[in-house]
Amino acid sequence: MYKVNTDVVPTPITQLFVLNSEIHEYNTRQSNLFHVPDYLNNKSVSSVKYQGPVIWKSIPNHIRERPSIEAFKFHVKRHILSNQ
Repeated sequence: MYKVNTDVVPTPITQLFVLNSEIHEYNTRQSNLFHVPDYLNNKSVSSVKYQGPVIWKSIPNHIRERPSIEAFKFHVKRHILSNQ
């Protein structure tokens, strides 16, 4: 999701994900996060289109905003290990 957020991946992958600000024009705290689609079955809930935004939303904001992919990976790993 970091690469999707920084437009490093190809367009077809980027098109799988939509920001909340593109869904509605309300200025909310989550308007800059990816929209989590509403699915009714378990098969769709396990898809990348659903799990990507869910996991991205669970990462603290100060880690999501890291300037490089290397710094992002380092801090995500450290965050995961410290929460176990």
